[in-house]
Amino acid sequence: MLEAERDNREAVARELEKEVAERETELEKAKQTIARLHETGKQAVAQRYHLEGVGKELENEVAARKTELEKATQTIARLRETGKRAIGQRDHLEAVVKTSEEELAVLRLKNAKLDHKFEDAKRAFAKIYHPNASVSRSPLETMVRGEIFKEFWGQLERIDSQN
Repeated sequence: MLEAERDNREAVARELEKEVAERETELEKAKQTIARLHETGKQAVAQRYHLEGVGKELENEVAARKTELEKATQTIARLRETGKRAIGQRDHLEAVVKTSEEELAVLRLKNAKLDHKFEDAKRAFAKIYHPNASVSRSPLETMVRGEIFKEFWGQLERIDSQN
């Protein structure tokens, strides 16, 4: 019986050794899992800090873009106002130009009439005083008229060239 008890105890001991080995294997696996989880935790913390930094950078960039957008909006509003003023000035200047063109047309008509009158006066003067236009006049009268023609014709040409 002793021997049976001893065999029984040896069987129990082997069973316990086997169970201890299994538990040691499980314990080693658990330690490895804990180590992996610990390393993953470190990586997660590092990633969290990195992402927090990126988030702050993005927040700063968004704030800068909002400031740029506000400035651009103000510039657009200012340009629209300037454009409206420019259109108003353009319309005013177009009206001034139209009025000026109408006045110029009237003045050109008057000037054309004056030019014709001046040309008519020059022709009449030349018919009377030009030396070649002396028909049945005395040589003295022809000479006097020729001198008068020379004296005035230069002035008439000067006046005509100014127009």
